Formats: sequence, C-alpha cells, structure tokens
Amino acid sequence: MSKDTLIEFGSHCHTHCYLSEENEESIIYEFSKSKEILQEIINKKIIYISYPFSIINKKIINHVKNIGYQAGCGLLKNVLVKDIFAIRRTAIGFDDDINRFHKKLSWYYPLIRDLRFFYKSLWL
Repeated sequence: MSKDTLIEFGSHCHTHCYLSEENEESIIYEFSKSKEILQEIINKKIIYISYPFSIINKKIINHVKNIGYQAGCGLLKNVLVKDIFAIRRTAIGFDDDINRFHKKLSWYYPLIRDLRFFYKSLWL
C-alpha cells in the first residue's frame, strides 16, 4: 500500500501523549521516533504529521519543521488558518455511514461544523 501514489502515510507521535504536558525533549522524541519507525516499516520518507489531540502551537510547529516534516494537520476549529503546518482535517469514524462520509468530504462541511460550534458556544 505504501507504494501506491494515491496513498500517503503520515506520522502522529510515538505514544499519543498530550504534547501540552510534555517537555521539549519529550516532544522532539515523540515526533522523531514515530517518523523513524514508520520510515523503517514502509521504506519511504515520512513528511506529514497529524497532531495528537490536535494540540498545536508555534513551539510544536517549530519542532516539527526542524525534524523534517513538510506539513501538519489537526482537527482545528479555525477554517481560515493559512499555514501548511496547521491544515485542518476532518475525522472519519467507524460510525460514519456512506451519507455522512459523503457530507464530510464536501466543501461546505467545515463551514457547517464551525457554525454549529459557534452557535453552541453562545448558549453555554
């Protein structure tokens, strides 16, 4: 599957920890070790990262860049971010049927999700 040009494997982190609770040495290890293991398994360079728990800040982005990743993504709430290391992704779950999957792939899904989040926050 790793030789297929339509499939791209990316990294997450080694132990799926909360990066906000880790020191810098541990953060670097988490990203580096995950990348190293995957590259060894699929014999292909890993250049993308998906942030665990979508925890992302400038410090984490700098570490990811220094380790050699070329882009990163997460379940981010802000659809207007224009940073190759803060690409918004949509989660696909086991309970998503074909209709919900199709909606999640549409151009308007992120907008609807943001509106739902915005209106829900007004009532909290």
